Amino acid sequence: QSNANLLDYRNWKQLPQAGSQSRQLLNTVNGRVYAANYRNGGVYMYSARTAGWQYTDMNVSGLLRTRVTGSSLLVLCEDADVRQLTYRNGRFEEALLIPKATAGQYPFDGLQNSDGSYYIADYYLGFRRIVPGATPTVELFQPNGPDSPLSFSILADARSNIVDIFGGLYSDRYRPEGSKGAFYEYNLGQWANYTQRALPATSDFPKLRDFVRGARTPDGTLYVASFGDGLVKWNGVG
Repeated sequence: QSNANLLDYRNWKQLPQAGSQSRQLLNTVNGRVYAANYRNGGVYMYSARTAGWQYTDMNVSGLLRTRVTGSSLLVLCEDADVRQLTYRNGRFEEALLIPKATAGQYPFDGLQNSDGSYYIADYYLGFRRIVPGATPTVELFQPNGPDSPLSFSILADARSNIVDIFGGLYSDRYRPEGSKGAFYEYNLGQWANYTQRALPATSDFPKLRDFVRGARTPDGTLYVASFGDGLVKWNGVG
């Protein structure tokens, strides 16, 4: 009841458990309660009309977040399509909103905009606005800074006043980690990210692993040591 005094615990009602596991994600849509938990365990719906939990039978392996969008539930899972769950005429309807190739590998959160687009926060791809469709439109919101917090070493060159951070890695047993973090460069107050994600074309950036050290010559040429893939002479993109 909308006028119930929630500070009076006599107005509270204990519901049966939804499935065999605890639930960390909770949403309400049109008077119905949706409960789920991270990673797995399924999505359940509770309605006072049915007086019990209903299993939605939705595949939510790697579930990360559920959000309300209009009269539906926005479902975000790891390495999967972004989908929408709607309860209509006594049935659960599932629809694909954003394919996983666009949504990203780890879309940890998302919201629908009033114009029908979606804001998706992905752990690897950052914060983006996506307009769904046959060819989705993607707008990236990225603050000027390094692509990743990972760093192995720093090169500060006094002659050029350029700072490079190398994002590779190797273990204490001198084994390569296979990091594609590459390196990030600070010059004239701006950061540039030289990574395989930022420069996917092989003609623009070499597909090498574990950039761990660097040295810059007086003419400004940067030499970068890749742990396991040799030495790179870097004069810029292309």
